[in-house]
Amino acid sequence: MIKRKSNLNLILFVIFYFIIDFVINFIFIKILGGYDNRINYDLSVIYSRLFIFGIFILLIIINKNIFEYLKFRPISIKKILLFLGASIFYSFLIIFIRNKNFNDYNFHWLQYHNYFLLSAIFIAPFYEEIFKKGLPIEYLLRKKISPIFVTIFISFLFCLTHLPSLEQVFYGLILGIITSLIYIKERNIIYPIIFHFVYNFIILCIS
Repeated sequence: MIKRKSNLNLILFVIFYFIIDFVINFIFIKILGGYDNRINYDLSVIYSRLFIFGIFILLIIINKNIFEYLKFRPISIKKILLFLGASIFYSFLIIFIRNKNFNDYNFHWLQYHNYFLLSAIFIAPFYEEIFKKGLPIEYLLRKKISPIFVTIFISFLFCLTHLPSLEQVFYGLILGIITSLIYIKERNIIYPIIFHFVYNFIILCIS
């Protein structure tokens, strides 16, 4: 009974952690008028994530033990190439599912505003893999929570951040499961970041 209560408290803590992230993002979007303007929205997301990055760095300065929650084990070039190739394969598989063939796609980098590309491609993979997966996953694993439960739970919370688009929720869930499993297996945040970065780049610029 005590263990169940303890596990429930851990789950509620992680949910609260995700809510705090949402609230900070919401505040920045509201202040900068992001709901009424696409450019302001993209800038709001960038600023909110940089703000949280700043808080995290400050916490590390205050307590260096926090940095231990991000695993940076020795990097293998072979594994980098493996996850790079796996992400490319998975990304084009998603393109095929969307378009029904591989011929109906083209490179359209300039289709989006630069702020959107900066947010979705160059900031999101780092931010989401560190703050929405790496840190909460590592925290729960250290509390002896089942890796299977951790994968499903964190991936579910992650996919909800892609609402209201149900399509994005679905793809977010699958991506969340994949990158969570990569982190749990390798215990190195670099590999899921690489997978996520390549996926976002291909999906957003080649589809």
